[in-house]
Amino acid sequence: MDAKNPFRSERLEYRGYDPDEHGEFFAAMHKEPLALASSSASILRPVNKKHIEDVRKDLMEKSLLFVIVYRIDPDPGKSQPIGSVSLGSPDADMSHHRCSGLAIDIVREHQGRGYGREALDWTLAWAFEKAGLHRVELEYLGWNQRVRSLYERAGFVEEGRRRQCYFKDGQWWDEVELNIKKKREKEKEKEGKREGKREEGKAKPSLKDAGNHVREKWETTRKLHPSKLSALITKALPIVPLKRAPV
Repeated sequence: MDAKNPFRSERLEYRGYDPDEHGEFFAAMHKEPLALASSSASILRPVNKKHIEDVRKDLMEKSLLFVIVYRIDPDPGKSQPIGSVSLGSPDADMSHHRCSGLAIDIVREHQGRGYGREALDWTLAWAFEKAGLHRVELEYLGWNQRVRSLYERAGFVEEGRRRQCYFKDGQWWDEVELNIKKKREKEKEKEGKREGKREEGKAKPSLKDAGNHVREKWETTRKLHPSKLSALITKALPIVPLKRAPV
């Protein structure tokens, strides 16, 4: 999170959903054919206004967090929405478990640029640091393997799967359940910092240094008297006791 603005990350800004400002973008995002095919287990068919309105209403009423993701432009007037992120709000009698389901969508033309990972990291930081959650979970459909690496890099681990529960394109597919906990998120962050320090502390030898090292070893060995060279080899070899063969 940006220290000066908690609703920004390096390249993105997160704005609360506003029907007047974001309604058209939200509708376009949720009726895009390829997005429906990859992320929905429902029968693939064109959606109508009622369907989109039901999705919007559900997110507005049942989300702990529901934001539209903007790509920041140096000219504030040119910043544009590229996706959405939401965290489900648990029922009142389940809130003490501090668990929430996550959903993230980045429109196709902005995928593959690291925006999904950046938005995911911001959302997890908000979930654990601001909302006090202990666990964040999500599911993905077996045919959408592209998202798996994104979630795993962010620290999610597979918890289980519902095997062959969905039918698509003539095949049966699993639904895979993933989760991440606050402790694991902190451990991942610390490990990343430790690894960075180790890499910084390492002196990387150049090809020239490596060549000089080999040349020095060869020159030292070549100058040894044959008797000393023989003794050196004998000393380096392990002593294996001989066993008497059975008669």
